[in-house]
Order: sequence, then structure tokens, then C-alpha cells
Amino acid sequence: MIKPNQTGYFLADEGMTTDPCLVAALIQLCKEAGAGRVLVGESSGMDDTRIVMQATGMASTARAAGAEVVYFDNCRYRDVDIPDGKAIRRIALPVPLVEADVIINACKGKTHHMDPISGAIKNWVGVIGSDLRQKHHDIHTFAEYVDIMTVTKPALNVCDAIIVGEGDGPVANTPRWCGCVLASTDPVAMDVTICRLFSLDHTEHKFAAEGAERGLGTNDPEEIAIVGASLDEARIEARRPRQGWDYFPFNVIVGKDVTYSGTLGHWKSIADSFLKDGTWVKVMAARGIPTFLIGNAEDPEFERHVAQGPYFVIDAAAPARYRLDPRVHFIPGHPVLHNMLPELFKGLGLTVPGNLTKRGQELMRAGEACLFYVPPAQTAKELTKIALAVAGAGALGWFALRWLRDGWR
Repeated sequence: MIKPNQTGYFLADEGMTTDPCLVAALIQLCKEAGAGRVLVGESSGMDDTRIVMQATGMASTARAAGAEVVYFDNCRYRDVDIPDGKAIRRIALPVPLVEADVIINACKGKTHHMDPISGAIKNWVGVIGSDLRQKHHDIHTFAEYVDIMTVTKPALNVCDAIIVGEGDGPVANTPRWCGCVLASTDPVAMDVTICRLFSLDHTEHKFAAEGAERGLGTNDPEEIAIVGASLDEARIEARRPRQGWDYFPFNVIVGKDVTYSGTLGHWKSIADSFLKDGTWVKVMAARGIPTFLIGNAEDPEFERHVAQGPYFVIDAAAPARYRLDPRVHFIPGHPVLHNMLPELFKGLGLTVPGNLTKRGQELMRAGEACLFYVPPAQTAKELTKIALAVAGAGALGWFALRWLRDGWR
């Protein structure tokens, strides 16, 4: 089982997802080592995983290399005990992952606003489906995914640091050439080394600290041997994500009882993405200045803010007088995760154009992926299947019309 990072419909050269060509190379190496079956599995954090993995070129490239593609949000699950669990003692995990003889973690190297980097351990957020993730993405996030990794520990961790993502990660990164592939049997050492490769402070990395405490590996650089190119030779100065929310061109009020790993981080990821692609400029030109009250907070200028533009109250922790005001758009949940984007679209009046734009971007990237990553023979094969399906549907429709016409006679 190879587990890549497919957090969204972004291409590898945008610095946010694992390169399909790297995964294809791993598939080939697995086969050369004698693997009878190779699976590539993931659960995306942004959309239907099937759509995401098609848009990134991962699904087609993996199939062309001889692997089976598994979507963790559409497969069987099995309850698994976690004997040494700190936050979780039992959880349902995908059967293909649990039954795999060997697990390879193929993460992406990029910056993240929740931790200095997203690497090996953070990639394990995608081993459970989005519905189940709702229960395991808040104050205990770091312990929970380390718990899961203790019973599904990868035999090998490989990091795509060829084109990394810097800046406002995890989904508004700026791509930057780094030209490295990292590999280790130790996921903690991997994450520490990614931090050092990016010239970031590894002691701030919470996932690595949690993993080291739990025996997954070492976060002491003195105990990590680096072979191949030296770290000094490969190191870059990666730009960190902006912290806080003062840089947004609208009103943001954040209170208590929300976390970066829960509601706040998910809102910030979307807000960063909208800032990067120019969505906020269009929204403010059409609807005025939005306000976001997140969590248990007070807004002394509530009336003025309501008059300025769309007003959002996010998370059930917000005071009832704001949540129940008919002039606001309340987004329920605690934490608010996968309903965040559709609710923001709805409150901004962008449900139809927003979804159309998203689908358009997915199709555009799927086309680019066919050019950059997917072998031409696989593209031709899949286009032939589509053409045959369309021709078959057309033929059935023609026969149905003939039958109806003859019947009416």
C-alpha cells in the first residue's frame, strides 16, 4: 500500500500534492522487489477523492504503472484496537490499509500553518475518510494520528521535495524548486529533516515531538544520519505561512474554544486559498466587506459590520445571540471541517459559480496532468473508454427513440 498526499485537486508542481511520477517509480520498485499487488490509497481533505486523484493525474499514472487505486472514503472499514493509544483506543480503519503487508508513506514536503511543515506524520490524516475525520481533527489531532500510525506504521517513508510548497500552506502554497527526494524508515526523523531542509525550527514541530514521545522515531538531529547530498548543500530558506489574520482585507474576530487543527485552521486554509486566487477581491467588489466571527468571541461593532457586507458566525462555540441573529450566516459544527467550503459558498451567494469554478479547475488540471504525468498510452486508453461509453449511450438512446417511435405508430 502506497499512501500519497492528495489533499486537493492541485498538481505536484504547485507544491501541494505528491508527484505521480514518484509514486509510479515506487510502484515499479515494489514490483521488482516481488510484490504481487500494489495499491495506492488516499482520502482527500477537500473533495471526493476519486475526482481529486483524477485531477492530479495520480489515479491514471498509478494504474499505468500497474497499481490498483483505492479511495479510502469509499471502501470497507474494520475496527482496530490501538493498545498504546493516548487519545484513541479503538478506531475503524480502511481494510486495504490494515491488510497491507507493507505500507509506504509517500508524503509531500510543504509548509503548513498548523505545524512548521506537512510531512510524513501529517500525511496520515488522509488514512481515514472525511466523515470519520470530523471526529479526529481538533484539540487531540497530534496524538490521534500518531495513535493511528502506531498500528499502521509505514515500512518506508518517502518525501516528494522536488517542487516543494512554501508560504501559506497547506492549500495556498507557492511552489519552489528544491530538487530532493528523501527516504527513511523513521517518520519522525523524516519530518525533522524536512524542517531542517526548509531552514525551519524542528523543535516547533508538534507531530514530530508527539511521535518521538510515543516511540515512532527520533526527533534528535544528532541521532539522524543523512546520506547522499549533504543537508547544507540541499537546504533552502522556505517562507513560513503567515500567522494570525491581520493580513486579510476583511473583518476577522477569533475567540475561544476553536483550534488551528479544527475550525480555525480549516477556515484559514480556505481564506488563504481565496486570497491567493483573487476570490476575495471579487466578493468584496460585489457584496461588500465580509466579517467572520469564529468561536466564542464578542463583536463590539456588530451592527457596523453587518451593514458592511456578509456576516458569518462559524462554530457552535459562538454565542447564541450571534448564531441566532437572522442577518448572519451561521455555519454549524464543532469543529467545522468539511462543511466549511460549501457553507461559505452559500453565504457568499457563490454556490453555483463557486462549484462551477471548482469543477472547471479540476478539469483544467486533469488535462495538464495528462500532459505532464500520465503516460500517453494510458491517456489514450482512458479516452477510448470514454468514447466507447459515450457511443454506447448514444446507440442506446437511438434504439430507445426508434422503439418509442415505432411503438407510437
